[in-house]
Amino acid sequence: MWGGRNDDQLCNILYCFDPQTISWSRPDVKGAIPGARDGHSACVIGDCMYIFGGFVEEINEFSCDVHCLDFRTMEWRYIQTFGAPPSFRDFHSAASIYGRMYIFGGRGDKHSPYHSQEEMYCPEIVFLDMKTKMWHRPSTTGKVPVGR
Repeated sequence: MWGGRNDDQLCNILYCFDPQTISWSRPDVKGAIPGARDGHSACVIGDCMYIFGGFVEEINEFSCDVHCLDFRTMEWRYIQTFGAPPSFRDFHSAASIYGRMYIFGGRGDKHSPYHSQEEMYCPEIVFLDMKTKMWHRPSTTGKVPVGR
């Protein structure tokens, strides 16, 4: 579990829960640790955890960046992506399917990346192909869910 918010502040700390010992740990990490945020998403693909987006309170902005924690080295790195990224957002969902990170929904702002209180909710689905680091907008059929 990485990042998030409690009643007092945002954090950028990694915690791990071991269900066999029923205990928490706080492993040492290195590299380009992402700034504290909440409302981001995370998914595991291979030996890495990828996080996308969120709200960075320190600069009062929504994010659309991607970061990766390599579990083998416990090192964070920023992921440069290509193509048009999803809009700046928080509180979206992410899922990993066949080496792709799919992003759906979330809250953004009419004046993104800034938080002007003019919120909008995204009904778009996009995915990041982890091999090419390219964003894609797949064509879909059926009734599109309302942004949430």
